[in-house]
Amino acid sequence: MNMINKIDIKNIYGKIIYSHKLSVPVEESSINSKDLRSAKLRGIDLRGADLRGFDLRGANLIGVNLIGSELIDADLRFANLIDAELIDADLRGAKLNRCRFNRCRFKIC
Repeated sequence: MNMINKIDIKNIYGKIIYSHKLSVPVEESSINSKDLRSAKLRGIDLRGADLRGFDLRGANLIGVNLIGSELIDADLRFANLIDAELIDADLRGAKLNRCRFNRCRFKIC
C-alpha cells in the first residue's frame, strides 16, 4: 500500500511548480491526483500550470497567477478567483458556474 501526503501541480513542461499538502495521508489508489476541491491556493504563482481536468471546485484562488495556464476541462465551479490573473489561460471546456471573478484579469483571444 502506497501512501501519499501531497498532490503536485506541474507546468506544461512537467516541472513541479507547487505541491498541495493533504491534511491526512491517503492511499494513492484512493485519491484522484487532480482533486483539489476546496484547496487554499490564495496568492500563489501557477503561471504556466498544467491544470487540465483538475477538480478545483470551491478552491480559494484569490490573487492566483494563472497566466498562460492550461485549464482545459477543469472544474472551477464555486471557485473564488477574485483578483486572479487569467491572461492567456486556456479555459476551453472548463466549468465556471458560480465562480467569483471580481477584479479578475482576462485576455480573450
